[in-house]
Amino acid sequence: MWRLIGIVIVLLIYLVFILLNQNSTSDVNIGFYEFINVNTYIVTAGAFIAGILTAEIFTLVGKLKKRGKMKQQMKAEKLAVKHSDTAHAAQSAPPVADADIPADATPTTDAPDPSLPPTEK
Repeated sequence: MWRLIGIVIVLLIYLVFILLNQNSTSDVNIGFYEFINVNTYIVTAGAFIAGILTAEIFTLVGKLKKRGKMKQQMKAEKLAVKHSDTAHAAQSAPPVADADIPADATPTTDAPDPSLPPTEK
């Protein structure tokens, strides 16, 4: 809503500019051609439109770059998920449930780990 009000205000200011400069003319040289006796409000309108088009081009290029980066990031995340699923499936030891461990059990360092092969002393 505020954007629309701002656009209307800018257009009203431009309309007043046109009314005040109806008889003003200028010559415009664009390098290879020269326009003679062009109304000032047409020159300002042309400059405004050229600025809008330039801004749109830069905005489009920025959005395309951002989209490309997002695609690369998504591809990297998919690869990471795929590798983590493979690594998770490779683990063969089932998790130990809390119900299998008695509540009063305390870990000891004297007892050898039964899952390790015996070592010679």
